[in-house]
Amino acid sequence: MSIRGRTCLRGGQTTDMTGRVRFETIYPGWYVGRAEHIHVKAFLDRRTMLTGQIYFPNTLSEFLDTQVPACGAAAASGS
Repeated sequence: MSIRGRTCLRGGQTTDMTGRVRFETIYPGWYVGRAEHIHVKAFLDRRTMLTGQIYFPNTLSEFLDTQVPACGAAAASGS
């Protein structure tokens, strides 16, 4: 799958021989009423795709709210 020319913080990785992948990313934005998460799509072959979400521990989000107050305020206000 080519991601060339696409936006919205998209990326693509290929697994190693054991099926594992590692990536670094920014921490996702805040959704009012939703836990912080990243959307993922895993292609098993050319026709089979799994879609899911990776969630982060609440303790991490709470800690980051104290480090970046504007983000915590935005989450609380719905901005």
